[in-house]
Amino acid sequence: MNAVRMLRESFARLINKERVQARMIYTWQAGRPVSPTDDYVAFAKDGYQRNPLIAACIREIATSASEPTLKVKRRMKDGTLEEARGSDADALRDLLQHPNPEQSTYTFLEELFTFQQLTGNWFFRKIRSVGGSNVVALWPLKPQHTKIVPGADGWVLGYRYIGVRELIPVDDVVHDPLQPDPLNDFWGLSPLASLRRAIDVGNLSFDFLRAYFTNNATPAGILKLKGRVETADRERIKEMWTKEHVGEQGWHSISVLDADAEYEEIGTNLEKLRLQVVWDQIESAICSVLGVPPILVGAVVGLNRSTFSNYAEARRSFWEETLITLYKRCAQRFTKGLASEFASDLVIEFDLTTVSALQEQREVQRKFAIDGWMAGLLTLDQALDHIGLPRVGGAEGSTRKQAAPVSSGLAGLLSQPPGPREQHTHTRTGDERRALRRFKRVASAHFKAQGDAVQNLTSRGLGNTTVRSSVDRGLLDSRQRAEGDVDEAMKQTR
Repeated sequence: MNAVRMLRESFARLINKERVQARMIYTWQAGRPVSPTDDYVAFAKDGYQRNPLIAACIREIATSASEPTLKVKRRMKDGTLEEARGSDADALRDLLQHPNPEQSTYTFLEELFTFQQLTGNWFFRKIRSVGGSNVVALWPLKPQHTKIVPGADGWVLGYRYIGVRELIPVDDVVHDPLQPDPLNDFWGLSPLASLRRAIDVGNLSFDFLRAYFTNNATPAGILKLKGRVETADRERIKEMWTKEHVGEQGWHSISVLDADAEYEEIGTNLEKLRLQVVWDQIESAICSVLGVPPILVGAVVGLNRSTFSNYAEARRSFWEETLITLYKRCAQRFTKGLASEFASDLVIEFDLTTVSALQEQREVQRKFAIDGWMAGLLTLDQALDHIGLPRVGGAEGSTRKQAAPVSSGLAGLLSQPPGPREQHTHTRTGDERRALRRFKRVASAHFKAQGDAVQNLTSRGLGNTTVRSSVDRGLLDSRQRAEGDVDEAMKQTR
């Protein structure tokens, strides 16, 4: 933020006149820490530590931070962004690469994303130089140890953190809630909040399965004895039966019953429970809420309905529908809460051109830009914008390339006006009829080649860039041969 805005907000905090009422809170809440709605410790224990699918989904999101790179750019007067240069940009870039003595950029972002997917919030504190205002380090704060302190006007006054006696100023903490909580004005809503019942059912089903195998993998039953059995004898028989058949030591053990004894099964058989159907529904719910395609985390519901060719499509969909939005909002929070400390025109962005799953999309954009430039539909600067390269600017950047001419045979066909069919009285000669038949064969061969290429592309995997390139070359060769044959056919009809 600029100096004028900082002065205005600081002055407003002192006199409390220029600041509007941000949130409606009770008077007794002012200055008191506000706790989150959910129990984050329970989410960590029951969800992240006990449920393997939730742990896999959160890890899949958090470890994606290894692919994009953080870029520091400067917003120019015309609104465009360029690679930032200067001492302020170098200082910010060095801080992002080394946020603190213990973490790198990747581990710092991985921890933030793990906290956010688990609790719906991430925080990091800006450590300033001694006796100065320069930010020299960034430390992530655990949400379960953080408290938000509101002021009387509803704005955040500061933060309380376990082990820190004084109130941390609001300007020293950057907070990003994942999604709004309708029951809490200050904290974000955890994705696991809507998965409580699914998590409980999943954990209980695994506990039941564990108990089933612990109990010699046999259901409960009744041991019937003829005649009256005294209480002491009943307890002794139960203890002896349990000792012989419960636990690992009782697996595959053999029981011998008297003629007057009979064992009757009363427990539920696993086949009747159909646990796989239950687990499929739980897996679908977890993956949909966290935004992770099931095939990427090895969920059975995804593996049963996917092939290897779908894996690349699933990873691209994961980036386009979940991660791109996540990184954009993260970059905006970094820009507002951190880049403004160094200069008001600095912008932090994630460079997604290094993401392997988006290379095919980038190739499509590159081809669109080149074709648009070659056809004269885009200026040079517009084409460079689509590719993500810096503009040339000036008169050269505003130029358009003249479109390439169409082949003579096709141009003649396109330039001839379609006259009424009843006015055509010319009787074709034998050479003309043969030329037209040749033209039909050429066109049929051309379209068949296109269909075979598309079918080959589909069968071998749409995500394979090498296959796409080879098919594109084959289509181009087929098209060029067809145009040449059409030209020759049209010459023979003249």
